[in-house]
Amino acid sequence: MSTVVGQRLAKNKIVRDTSGAIIDWFDEVNGGWIVQKRAIVNMEAWNAHLQKEKDRAEAASAIGKAKIRDDYPETREGSNTSNAKVDELDKKVNAIDEKLNAILEALKK
Repeated sequence: MSTVVGQRLAKNKIVRDTSGAIIDWFDEVNGGWIVQKRAIVNMEAWNAHLQKEKDRAEAASAIGKAKIRDDYPETREGSNTSNAKVDELDKKVNAIDEKLNAILEALKK
């Protein structure tokens, strides 16, 4: 990956092993080598990278940690529209059962 600095492209090269660990990381914009032969050379840039990774992980888990708000009834458990439809169908089935029972009673007489 390269970025434009002035009139030329700045070099940014990251080499990783098969498990994803950084072997070499050269970033011309951040002062050159950040990681070289698995050794951290530029601690300030490395700490900035770790902070970005921490922020990404926190943002990814934020949805799972979100609090359900009471002012949105569709997010409360048991009050969404699909439950209302199920309740309505249940009432219709019960009404049909009552009608069938009444018909059976009339046939028995």
